[in-house]
Amino acid sequence: MEKIKEGIPLRDYPKPEDVADAVVFLASDRARLITGYSIRLDGGMCLPVGTRTWEDYYTSHEEAAKKKTG
Repeated sequence: MEKIKEGIPLRDYPKPEDVADAVVFLASDRARLITGYSIRLDGGMCLPVGTRTWEDYYTSHEEAAKKKTG
């Protein structure tokens, strides 16, 4: 299972409470304009990263975050 988590950008599986939170949000007035859309609760597994590896993806985001914070 840990090997599978390594391939998930957020390094975690969705938990039942994650799904419940999405359901509560979608049932609320705050989501009143959301129609006909699929929401993926997959930890980023479906992110398009092209030919880059996940490690390259993380590294580039970490470097960008460091540049923002100085």
